[in-house]
Amino acid sequence: MLKRFLQGSIRWQIVTLAVLPIFLVGVLGIMTEPASPEKTELTQAEIAAAQIALVARQVDTAITSDASETVLAIARQAGMEVARVSPVGAPPVEGTDYEIRLLTALENVHGREAVVVDTSDGDLAIVVAVKDGHLSFVPTVMPVPGLNDDVVNIILSVIIIVLPVAFLSIYAARLITLPMTRIAAAADAQNRADPATEMFEEGGPREIRLLAKRLNEMRSQIESMLKERTAMLRAVSHDLRTPLTRLKLRIEQSVEGDPADALQRDVDAINDMINETLSYLRSDAEIEVPRKADLPSLLRTICSDFSDVGYTVSYTGPDRLSLECNPKSLARAVANLVDNGTKFGGSVEVTLKRDLYGAIRIEVADNGPGIPAEIRSRVMEPFEKGDPSRSPSTRSGFGLGLSIVREIMTRHGGTMELAHREPRGLCVALVFPSACRKA
Repeated sequence: MLKRFLQGSIRWQIVTLAVLPIFLVGVLGIMTEPASPEKTELTQAEIAAAQIALVARQVDTAITSDASETVLAIARQAGMEVARVSPVGAPPVEGTDYEIRLLTALENVHGREAVVVDTSDGDLAIVVAVKDGHLSFVPTVMPVPGLNDDVVNIILSVIIIVLPVAFLSIYAARLITLPMTRIAAAADAQNRADPATEMFEEGGPREIRLLAKRLNEMRSQIESMLKERTAMLRAVSHDLRTPLTRLKLRIEQSVEGDPADALQRDVDAINDMINETLSYLRSDAEIEVPRKADLPSLLRTICSDFSDVGYTVSYTGPDRLSLECNPKSLARAVANLVDNGTKFGGSVEVTLKRDLYGAIRIEVADNGPGIPAEIRSRVMEPFEKGDPSRSPSTRSGFGLGLSIVREIMTRHGGTMELAHREPRGLCVALVFPSACRKA
């Protein structure tokens, strides 16, 4: 029955959750009615009033003083605190709700007038008039202050009726919303998942199963379109290499001097654009299995590769720090940032550290012209070069470097931050939150 409920329509699940608690409240109310304090034959105050009235009546009917003393002695043996007082002594006080109920029961039920007074011990006593004086009673069972029959009734109703129904409703509501929560979590993890896997679990209510099925179908269609687009652009970019190679050879054979150098730089720039485009398209197609990597070794290798070809690139950070990641993708992202730094600045500094919140930060800083704050979010978009001040005459690409880095960080569940470096330059930080799996 529970399985049919969970796989049924959301409309009927909501109707069930609306009607079932009402039904349960009615059933529990009928079952717990005998336990209600207001349904007992006598309340505590009424019982105490009956006891006091009984003792007072026995004293009134006693023939001799010895007989009345015997009645008081028996009452004391039964646990009642009773004594003779004459006159009344302390002035009457209002008393608590319990004493008020007791006085009302004495007067209305037993026809006895009584008052409440303070005793020498600080307790409240009930003083009742008898034929030969007054009797002072200190109730032996005193209720908790502020806890009367009505309060007890409300507490019992909450414990016996309201709480079970509330817990049942919360549990049932969670069963209904759990499939939707899973779909939201799957959509959030979309960029970090293997495209071949089925992202959205087709379970739960009928509408949720239909939604998950349609989302999986839509995702498959989008993946297919992206693969076709990537294959086409990669083929076009690859085919451009052949005429570029022929053009480069003809320039070397037929042109000499400055014109040849200018044409050669143009050919190299076009070739760099093709390589950048293929690199960007390859990031869509490749899925790397995460594994534990030593970040200092990875970063030192990148710095050494650039230093070997004449660039000023240095590393600062710990000697050991492991992170479960996609090493090839991460190395590619850092290499793109270092390459950008060498294009626009004279030196690049790569720094590895942990922040105060336990997140791992890889910072790549250059001493170039920097990027204005108002366009930093725009330059991370594909094919966006941003400010012309960071566009040199050579080694210029399509503006895909930062977008590739951002996509790689998204797959890692991290973020990329751009900030101004003092006194000049740009600092790009790759941040892996403390929630990332690391050692």
